[in-house]
Amino acid sequence: MKKFIFPALACLFFQVSFAQKATNMSVVKVSPDGSVNHAVLDKAPLLKGCETTTNASKCTDDKIKAFVMEQLAKDNAITASIKKEKEQKVYVRFIVTEQGSVQNIGVRTQNTLLKARIQKVLEKLPTFSPGKQDGRTVSAAYSLYLNLSETLVHKSSQIKL
Repeated sequence: MKKFIFPALACLFFQVSFAQKATNMSVVKVSPDGSVNHAVLDKAPLLKGCETTTNASKCTDDKIKAFVMEQLAKDNAITASIKKEKEQKVYVRFIVTEQGSVQNIGVRTQNTLLKARIQKVLEKLPTFSPGKQDGRTVSAAYSLYLNLSETLVHKSSQIKL
């Protein structure tokens, strides 16, 4: 009997001692720079024209992507670079401030020419409506994935800002 009790107690002890602490998922996490992820805000920052749509967050993401695509399509060096490589993956992150301007832009891609150009394009984004959490205006962190291929750059998007 003792042979079964001690291992069972040891297993129970290890199970309890290594259990994870319960977290409160209803509390919004604020990053050290004071921004909150736009997906968890009560009212995410939106671009003009997306306020009345049913999926406002997706509309804003689409408009951002369309804006970047339109600007890149105007640059022959970029389109030639994308044609040569057939596919470019770009990860973008930025902060929408409480006033609606874009700051702290970060671009991750292997093409250095494309990285610099996308950074300049994102600096020209129009002003967003402010994001709100619990009735307060807050800065919002955005992150997007862009898959730039030859077809995307050539057809540009029909969405206008």
